Amino acid sequence: MKLLSRPDADTLLSPLGLKIGEWNELSEIAPDSQPRVQTLVAPKVARDLYVASLWLTDWLPKGKWKLIQIDNSTSPSDDESFLFEQLINIPTRRWDVASQKTFKFELDENCETGQRVDVVISSVIFFALMFEWHIHLVSDGCLDGQRLALQDGDIYCFGSEESILAAKAIGERLSLHPSSTPKWIEEA
Repeated sequence: MKLLSRPDADTLLSPLGLKIGEWNELSEIAPDSQPRVQTLVAPKVARDLYVASLWLTDWLPKGKWKLIQIDNSTSPSDDESFLFEQLINIPTRRWDVASQKTFKFELDENCETGQRVDVVISSVIFFALMFEWHIHLVSDGCLDGQRLALQDGDIYCFGSEESILAAKAIGERLSLHPSSTPKWIEEA
């Protein structure tokens, strides 16, 4: 995991047509470019919420990196900050909430490393939904504005029509089979 500065994050996101917005959210570079959005209801039962987090991680395309962006609406308590530090293994002694908003997870060809990162990402999604943080996630494999936004316990999936259909399928799967995990977790 690497902490990124805002300029470094913007450079990384630019090929995806995204940037860090004024409120430290992920937003489109072109203001007239608005991808479709699908809202999903987060489960209220902890186990079902964890499974939903696994499916949301699976919804983000594979690639060489995944990025977590925390926007300015997140103001964690000290215990939440401590838990977050442990989840993502921040190399510093304390997480500076005000200045450290962007976290990049690099992946390599090693399948095991990718699965470990996906477990961390899904844990962060679970955590953010539980504590109603505002976080945004994207990978270098995302196209057409595809990204995940979690705000106040709500789930927003942005992207192309194909991405939106996949998000709707996740919502339907979760309502019919809330404890059915994705294939990658069963293989881990």
